[in-house]
Parts: sequence; C-alpha cells; structure tokens
Amino acid sequence: MKLPEKIANYLQLLNIGYAAIVHPRTGSLEQIASHTGIGLERLARAAIFEDSHGLLMAVLPASRQVDINALRSEMGRPELEPAKRETIMALLSDCAEGAIPPIAAAYAIDAIVDNRFESCDEIYVISGNNESLLRLSNSDVYLLHTGSWHGDISMLGKPISRGVTRELVIPEKIAGTLTEGGLLPIEEIRRQIRAVKHLPTMPDAAMQLLRLRNDPHATVTHLSEIVESDPSLAAQIVRYAGSAMFNYRGKIESIHDAIARVLGFENTLNIALGLAAGRAFHNPAQGPLGLNAFWHHAVYSAALSQSLASLLPKQMGVKPGLAYLAGLLHNFGFLLTGHLFRKEFTILD
Repeated sequence: MKLPEKIANYLQLLNIGYAAIVHPRTGSLEQIASHTGIGLERLARAAIFEDSHGLLMAVLPASRQVDINALRSEMGRPELEPAKRETIMALLSDCAEGAIPPIAAAYAIDAIVDNRFESCDEIYVISGNNESLLRLSNSDVYLLHTGSWHGDISMLGKPISRGVTRELVIPEKIAGTLTEGGLLPIEEIRRQIRAVKHLPTMPDAAMQLLRLRNDPHATVTHLSEIVESDPSLAAQIVRYAGSAMFNYRGKIESIHDAIARVLGFENTLNIALGLAAGRAFHNPAQGPLGLNAFWHHAVYSAALSQSLASLLPKQMGVKPGLAYLAGLLHNFGFLLTGHLFRKEFTILD
C-alpha cells in the first residue's frame, strides 16, 4: 500500500526499514488490533493538541488515553486543547482522514512520546493510509522522535466496544481532578444544552443546498455547480456514487455523471446537505464517538431508512430521499454536544 508522501520521504531520509502489515479498512484501533493479532499496548497512535504556542503531537499506546492534565504539566503548557478537525486535516493533507501517523517530525511539529513504549522490542505505528501498519524496531521509533519530549502522559483507558449501552460513570476519586482540569460539572452542561437557541453558522454550501431544496425549478446542473464548488464535498459524492451499494459498473467522470447516472437528484441533494451541514461542528475525528464513527453509523442508518421507505405503500407519501436525510441526521444533537463541550467530549471519547 502506498504511504503518505511525507511519511515515505521521512523514512527514506533517515534510512529506516519497516514491514507493512496490511489490514482491512475499519472503524477503530481495536478492530485493527483484532485483525492483525497485535496487542494494543504495542500499537502506537497519535493525538494532536494546540495552544498559543502551536501544535503538539502526543504519541501513546492504543491501549491508553491521553491524560490531559499530565500532558499540560509535562509540557508546561496549561492551555493545551485537542486540535480542531480542520487544523488536523490541513496538516495531514496527504493522509486518510482520521489516520494520524505518530511521526510528528515528518510534518514539522513538536511531539511528546509516552514512556510506556520503552519495554517494547517492536512497535506498530499507524501509517496514515488507513490500510496498513508499519512495524518498526524500538530503536527506529526513538530515532524517528529524536528531539521529541518523553514523559508519562497517558492513563489506562479500556477500549469501548460497539454496541455497549451502559452508562459511562465517572468514579468519585477522579471527578475532582476532571473539574480541576477545566471540565464543566454535569448540571452546567445540562443548563447550557437547555439554553441552546441557535445552531452554529452553516457553511455556504449547506445554505445554497437548502435554497436549492426549496426551488421547484432546480436542475441537476444547478446541483452539480454547488457540489463542484466544494472540492471536499465533490470528492465524497463521487466516492459514494462509486461504492458497492449502488453497483454502478460504468466510469464516473464528473459530478454530473454521479448525479444523473447513479445517485439521482434527490439522493445527491440529501447526501450533500447532510455532509455540508455536518461541517459546522468541530468534533474530534477519531475514537468510537468521533466523526468517523458518527458518519459510519449515520450512512448505514440513512441507507436502511431509505430502503424501508421504498417498501411502504405509495399512498403514505413517504419519500425515500427524505427518509435517507432523516436517517443521516437522526443523531444530529450528538454533533452539537461534541461541538459545545469539546474537552468533556474528548474525555468521554
């Protein structure tokens, strides 16, 4: 599998050898570990933080989570917060979304490496392409992080399995430390949610799509122009049209082709509207509650809603395309919660 350009160049620059371990595209590090038989304690992941001094990458085992208070203390940077999704995407433009390779120097940012790796002979790192891991020797991993800080920046975090429905309970002995770290008490969170009167400002593409939905004279050409004006949105529409779900065997050469030949006007409008509206929320991409997992669940729900709607009697007047949009955005409040309470959401994730 092809590595991100900056990762490949940096490994070559330092003359570091590696073995690529291919794995299926999955939604979590736990699934990657299960597919490859690699223990989470030997799988290196990264999280990116920011403050007024700039960006900082924390490298730690997949079996643990960042202890934000320890990180701030180790670095002497009390204002560190998780970096925004847009910032991470811009930094890692050659990587698949959500696949953060724990090799900070390749992207010219500072890093701190958790001390838990010291006892590992071999370490497996996220490659950045969402399809493979890189097996490296311990000494090569530390060579990659020459000049990085090292410290105890993590705490044990039990992986969250899909389908778990029990409540997350914060033990009393750590509740105080969370509050001291700047997290809001639960009653204050409830108060702020009840006080929400407006959603974040929608991106321009979302506003144009809403106007188009209410235009009885809208055409495929009008919709194509809006989607094409947003490269990221256009790429997602083309990728969706080429998915196995639609089983289109021809070649999709344009957004117009994707709409007219595969998805249809209403389907494309609803998909694009959901994706564009979701960009107003700056939630973390990774983790079982992150944006990647959110959209994975949302698309499955949307497809199921559309399929069920198509089976209903026509006289009921349920439009499959509208059912798709309802399924896609049925958990929209979850995005708002993560957007409003970033620190609390990161701990929960």
